[in-house]
Amino acid sequence: MERFSNNISDAYLLQKIYCKTMTRKNKLSCGLDLDFDSNIENALECSSGEGYDFVCLDIVNPEKKTHFLKAASGDKLGDKTKPEFMLIGQEWCSLVVGKVSKWLTLNSGLDGQKACAENAVTQELNFAAYLSLPAVLVYLQTQDCASLAKTIYTHLLTSHHGMTVWVNVPLTVGPGKINGVEEADEENTSHEKQDSWHWWNKFRCLCGQHNRIGLALEITADLPDELVLKQWLGEPIRSVVLPTSVFLTNKKGFPVLSRAHQFLMMQLLRLNCQIVVTGGNEHDSGLRVYQQYVNHLFSSHPPLGQYEAFAQGYEDYLQAPLQPLMDNLESATYETFEKDPIKYQMYEEAIYKCLSKKSKDNKSDSHLVLMVLGAGRGPLVRASLRAARQAKVKVKCYAVEKNANAAVTLELLRQHEWMNDDVTIISSDMRKWKAPELADVIVSELLGSFGDNELSPECLDGAERFLKPDAISIPCNYTSYLSPVSSQKLYNEVTGAGLLDKEKRHDAAFETPYVVRIHNCHELAEPKKVFYFSHPKPKADNNSQISENNQYLSNVRYAELSFDVNKSSMLHGFAGYFHCTLFDDVCISIVPQTHSPGMFSWFPIFFPLLTPISVKQGDVVNVNMWRCCSATKVWYEWAVTEPYTSPIHNPAGRSYTIGL
Repeated sequence: MERFSNNISDAYLLQKIYCKTMTRKNKLSCGLDLDFDSNIENALECSSGEGYDFVCLDIVNPEKKTHFLKAASGDKLGDKTKPEFMLIGQEWCSLVVGKVSKWLTLNSGLDGQKACAENAVTQELNFAAYLSLPAVLVYLQTQDCASLAKTIYTHLLTSHHGMTVWVNVPLTVGPGKINGVEEADEENTSHEKQDSWHWWNKFRCLCGQHNRIGLALEITADLPDELVLKQWLGEPIRSVVLPTSVFLTNKKGFPVLSRAHQFLMMQLLRLNCQIVVTGGNEHDSGLRVYQQYVNHLFSSHPPLGQYEAFAQGYEDYLQAPLQPLMDNLESATYETFEKDPIKYQMYEEAIYKCLSKKSKDNKSDSHLVLMVLGAGRGPLVRASLRAARQAKVKVKCYAVEKNANAAVTLELLRQHEWMNDDVTIISSDMRKWKAPELADVIVSELLGSFGDNELSPECLDGAERFLKPDAISIPCNYTSYLSPVSSQKLYNEVTGAGLLDKEKRHDAAFETPYVVRIHNCHELAEPKKVFYFSHPKPKADNNSQISENNQYLSNVRYAELSFDVNKSSMLHGFAGYFHCTLFDDVCISIVPQTHSPGMFSWFPIFFPLLTPISVKQGDVVNVNMWRCCSATKVWYEWAVTEPYTSPIHNPAGRSYTIGL
C-alpha cells in the first residue's frame, strides 16, 4: 500500500522511493472490495486468509444514508467508532482503502440536496484522512462531475494529509447507459457522454491534474478497440478494479479471463498498479481463486529482456541529461554504459566494415591512423583493435580523452592489455589537441538521447582539422526524432521536480528536457524526423559564409513538425529519440519503431509542456523546435502552434543550457 508525507517536497521524494521499491519487490498487490463491515478486524482476517493484501471498505454504513444526511457531524460517524471498529495506525495506513458512499449524488438540481451531499462527501474524506488511510475510492458514474471534482479538489488543496484519491471509472459504457440507467433518447446522447475516458479527462482537468488523483480503472465485459486501450494505458492508473462477473469458467470449474482480457491485464500489470477484486463469489471455490488467478497472470510475465531488465526501477524517473563537456563522468557511470553489449557489438561491426573498405582503397602497406575521440575507459578502443585484427589491418590508434581521471585507466590498459598494440593515450580535449598526424578514421560515441544533445556536432567539428580529405567518421550521421505524448505521470513528475528547487523560476522545470524511461504514456502519433547531422561536414557547409569566429552557427537548427492525432487525449509534451548510421548499413536506434534490440545505453528524452493541451481525434498538432547555439552554450526552445498556441519554452536558454 502507499505511504505519503504531509510535506509536498517530502511526499514527492517518498513517492519516488515507493515506486522504485514496488517495482523491485516484483510482487503483486491485490485487494478485496467488501461491503460495509463494522468488525474491521474480522474482515481483514478473512481477506488475508483468502490471500489478499488489503481491503476496500465503505467509510460509513450505506444503510445510514438518511441519518447521515440529516445528523450532525459527530452523530454521523459516532456509531461507527466503537472499539471493534478501530485498528492501530499502521493497519489503517497499510491495509484499508476507504470507499466514499456511492449513493451520494452531487449533481442534483435541488440546491439543498446538492449542498448536503457535498457536505457529506467532505465529511467522509475528512474521516478517511483522520484514520490515515492511504487512499479513498470515489466513483465517477457520469460526465456531469463538476461538483464532485470541486469537492475532491478542495479537499486535496486544504487538507494537510497525503491521502490519494482513486477515481473509479469503467473501461467502457454501454450504449445509452449513463449513471447506471438507460438514456431515454439515445440519439441525443453525445459521444462524449458514452465515452468514459471523457468522464475521467473532464474530472482530472477540473482537479488541475493533481498528482494525488489516480485512476482506478474498472474492467468491463466488453472491451474497446486497440486505440482506446492505448489511450487508457497513458493514464495514471493506480489500481485496476476487476469484477468477478467478467471471469469465465474453465472445464475444471475455475475462473479464467478471456484471451482479450488476459492480454489487457498483462499490459496493465506492467504499470505496477494494484488490483482490486470486486463483486460476489461467482464460483464455488471461494474468493481466493480470483487472487490466485491474477497472481498467476502476474507471474506468467515473459522474462525481461536486456533493455527492460536494465530499466527496471527507473520507469518514468526523471534524470537530467549528461553534460560531459562541463562535467567529468565518474567511473561508475562509465561502467554502467559499458554493460551494453549491443552498442559495442554494432560499433565493432561498423569499424570492421570501415577498415576493410579502407584497406582495399589503401594501395600501400602502411598502417591506418584510427582515433577514438572520447575514449572513456576504453571500450571503443577494444572494439577498434578487435575489428582491426578481424579485418587484418594494421592500425595506429590514438585514444583521446579529456577526463584526466579516465585517462589514468586508459594508460593502465595500454600497459597491461594493449602492450602489443600501437596505442597512444592522449589526455586532452579533442577540440584543443594538436594531432601529430592526420586520421584515416575517427570513432566516437558522443550521442545523447536526442542525438545531438550531448554536443556531438560541436565536438566533432573541433576534430575535423586533423582529418584526411577522405577520412571516415563513425558515426557517419544521426537524426533526432520527436513524437507527441500524453502522460499525466510525467507531467506530475515534472511538477514535483519543480517544487524541489525554490530558487528557480516556477516554470523552470517545464523548460528543461529530461532523460527518462518513458513507461506510463500514450503516444499520440508516430515519431518524425527533426534535426540531421553528418560527419565530416559536407564541403558546402565548410565553405559557407559563416565567419571563423562564428562557426558555432553552423549547428543551429530549426524544424516545424505536424502530427495527426490518432485519439482524443491530453498533450503533455514530446518524446525525443535518435537514429544513427555508424557506417554503411550498420545502425543503432532508440526510435520505438526501429529500436536496436537489447540496447540500453540511452533512454528517450522528454520535452514537457508547461500547460497540457486537450486534443481531439483528427486534430493536427504543430510543434516548432529550435536548436540554438552561442560561443559558450547550446540549448533547445520549443512551442506548440496548433491546435492551440503555447508560449515558447526555454527562451534564450533561461532555464536550461548545455555548456561548451
